[in-house]
Amino acid sequence: EISSLASQVRSEHERGLARLRSLEERRGEAKARLDAARARQTSARRKLDDARERVRSREEKRTIYLPVLNDHLAKTRAAVETSLPFRREERLDALEDLQTKLDSGSIAPEKAATQLWRFIEDELRLAREVSLTKVPLRLEENGPRHLTEVVRFGMVTLYTRCTDCTDGHYGRMLKGDDGVWRHEIITDEAAKRQVGALFEALEKNISEGAYELPLPPLTKGLDAGGAR
Repeated sequence: EISSLASQVRSEHERGLARLRSLEERRGEAKARLDAARARQTSARRKLDDARERVRSREEKRTIYLPVLNDHLAKTRAAVETSLPFRREERLDALEDLQTKLDSGSIAPEKAATQLWRFIEDELRLAREVSLTKVPLRLEENGPRHLTEVVRFGMVTLYTRCTDCTDGHYGRMLKGDDGVWRHEIITDEAAKRQVGALFEALEKNISEGAYELPLPPLTKGLDAGGAR
């Protein structure tokens, strides 16, 4: 009986040790999971703090940049509205789209500044170019648009050759004393030939040379009716 009881005690002892080892293992696994959870929590807290800092920095930038950007957007829009009517609607739409994104906060101020600078660079490029192209142009006040061939001298003026007008006339854009650009049909035969020669030269990619061209009668510093 003593031997049997001793055997039972040993068995119980071994089972107790096995349970203890199992508990120790589970405690180690639980500690590892707890440590991992704490590490994730620390990482999440750090990311949250970083996000808050970025938001704070972005709000500070908006506070600093927004007045400047809005001021320059307004000045650029005013300049485009009074500029030569060459793709003016497209240019104004681009500025309006940028303003909408800026107002809604869907674009960062520094990115908006970059886009505005690119737009201004495009405007400067337009001011330097002499080009022959086709654009939809309103030749009569409140009239329909016509697909019109134009020779554009920077943003100073442009000459037109209407491709779908009944008489296929030549014309030019003139800015009145009221600041409004209007299209004027060229009726003088000599002036027509001058403008026609200009179109023909540019169609042949002859971009350099001297041309006699009709200019507004009251152009300051130039003889009335034309200039070289």
